[in-house]
Amino acid sequence: MYPHKKTIKSQDGAALVEFAIVFPLLLTLIFGVIEFGLFLFNTQVITNAAREGARRGVIMRELSSRDVDAEDLEIRDRVIQFAKQHLITFGSDELEKDSTDIPITRESDPFLQGSNLQVQVNYEYSFLFLFPIVGSIDIQGNSNMKME
Repeated sequence: MYPHKKTIKSQDGAALVEFAIVFPLLLTLIFGVIEFGLFLFNTQVITNAAREGARRGVIMRELSSRDVDAEDLEIRDRVIQFAKQHLITFGSDELEKDSTDIPITRESDPFLQGSNLQVQVNYEYSFLFLFPIVGSIDIQGNSNMKME
C-alpha cells in the first residue's frame, strides 16, 4: 500500500525498557512496605516503653522515700533503657532524658493509693528510604496506671 513507509517489526529491547520504567516503582513499593512495617513496630515499642515507665513508677511508689524527682528520673531511665533495647532505627534519632520527650503527670498527691500516674513518650521517627517523600513522623505513646 504505502511503499515509502517503514515498519518496525523488531521488539528487541522492549522488555528492558519496560523493566527500566517499572523497576523504580517496584523498589519504592518494596522499601515502603518494609519502612511502614518498621514504623508500626516502633510505634508499639514506644507504647510499651511508656507502659514500662508507668509500671516502674507504680513499683517505685512502694520502694521510694517519697522523692518525686528521683522517681521521675528512674521512670525516664526505664523508658530510655526499654526503647534502646527494642527500637529498630537506621537513623541517628534517639530518645533523650529531656522532660519534654518523656513528660510524667501525677495527681495532687503522687503517693496516694488510687491516684493516677501517666507517662507519655514523644519520639520523632525518621524514615530511612522514604525520608525525601515522608520526612519524619512523631510517635506518641501513653500509659496511665493507678497507684495501688
